[in-house]
Amino acid sequence: MSSEREALADAVVDALVDRRGRWLSLAFALGVGSALLAVVVAASHPGSPASTIARGAFAPFCHQDPARSFAWGGEALCICHRCFGIYAGLFVGALGAAAAPRLPLDPGSRRIWLVVLVPMGLHVAVLNLWSPADLVALRVGTGALFGLWGGYAATRALASMLATPARRGAADDSFAEPFEAGRSEA
Repeated sequence: MSSEREALADAVVDALVDRRGRWLSLAFALGVGSALLAVVVAASHPGSPASTIARGAFAPFCHQDPARSFAWGGEALCICHRCFGIYAGLFVGALGAAAAPRLPLDPGSRRIWLVVLVPMGLHVAVLNLWSPADLVALRVGTGALFGLWGGYAATRALASMLATPARRGAADDSFAEPFEAGRSEA
C-alpha cells in the first residue's frame, strides 16, 4: 500500500516539475524572443534611444561587425550572424523544452555539448585557413545548433533545480558522486 502511495506521490511531483518546466521554458523563450525583437526594432530606428540601448546591451556579447550582420531596412542588426543563430536557437530550444518536457536528454551531457560546440569551433578554425568557408549559412547554422541545445538544456536544468527538495536530492547525489569518489575516508 505504501509503494502505491509513493508511486502516486512521485507522479504528482513529476507533473508539478513538468508544469514548472513548461512555464519556465515559455518564460525563457519569451525573454529571448523579446531580445530578438528588440534587435529588429533597434535596426528599424537607427540613432534612436532604442538603437543605442540595444547596441550597448549586446556589445559585451557580440563584436557587432556590420559586414557580418543581417540588415533590416538597410541598417545592420546589432548582433552578428552567429549570435542571431544562437538567439534564434535559444528561442526554439526553449520552446522545444516546453513542448517535450520529458525528452530523455541530459542537460549536462558532455557528449551533446561537444556535438553542438565542435562545429562552431571547427568553422572558426577553418576560417583562419580557408576564407571561402566564411558563409553566412555556416555562421547562422553553427550558432543555431549551439543555441538550440543551449535553450533546451538551460531550461531543463533550471526546472530540475526548482524541483521539490525530495526530487532535487536525487539529482544532487548523482552530481556529487564524481567528487566523492576522489575523497578518501580516514
